[in-house]
Amino acid sequence: MKKLIAVTAVVLAGICTNAATSVWIEGESALKTNLSANPWMKGDNPKLLSGGDALACLNDNSNPLPKPGFVLWKIDVPETGDYQVYFRHGYLSHLGKIRYRFVQLGADGAPVKKPGAEEGWNKFDADAKVMDQQPIGQYRTIEWTKQAPVKLDKGSYYLDLQVTEPGADHVKDSVVWTLIDCICLTKEAFAPNGATKPGEAPAAAGGTDKAKDADYY
Repeated sequence: MKKLIAVTAVVLAGICTNAATSVWIEGESALKTNLSANPWMKGDNPKLLSGGDALACLNDNSNPLPKPGFVLWKIDVPETGDYQVYFRHGYLSHLGKIRYRFVQLGADGAPVKKPGAEEGWNKFDADAKVMDQQPIGQYRTIEWTKQAPVKLDKGSYYLDLQVTEPGADHVKDSVVWTLIDCICLTKEAFAPNGATKPGEAPAAAGGTDKAKDADYY
């Protein structure tokens, strides 16, 4: 029995070590957002989405984009290091201009240092190569892009994402789609394939079938 327990512990330790080098963030797990929800954007088959759901919002002339429009997640980074950043999102041409940053939190769950309005942002690259694009309904797709890597210390963070204005293709009609299925931060090699997480077999994953200081923390 002791031998069996020891072997099991080793196997579990291997799984945890493998998983510990990645952070998987479900779009729908956001703490808060001021964007307008639009379930239609999620597509016709929840099985195509990670966790069967997504953050799906739509703003236009009749429902203007807030200034700023934001989404806020809380995440835990398991170890210090350089992380590759991947987003699984809606069709790039429909997305608004996005930027994001990581705000480190203290033991009390509050920002160690509240950032200024223009401090610490990473620009979301709307010209990044699209990977693993999949249709999820008429006029709707879901796809991956790789964004610039980030260096993070171990600990808790707010992942603060802002949608600042419509994209180049929608300046006149002010249509902004904000569809985020999931975000992956990883130190491992990662080839996007549906909702498959780093180190996970595809069959097990599912999902393949004017600026102001932030005051919303």
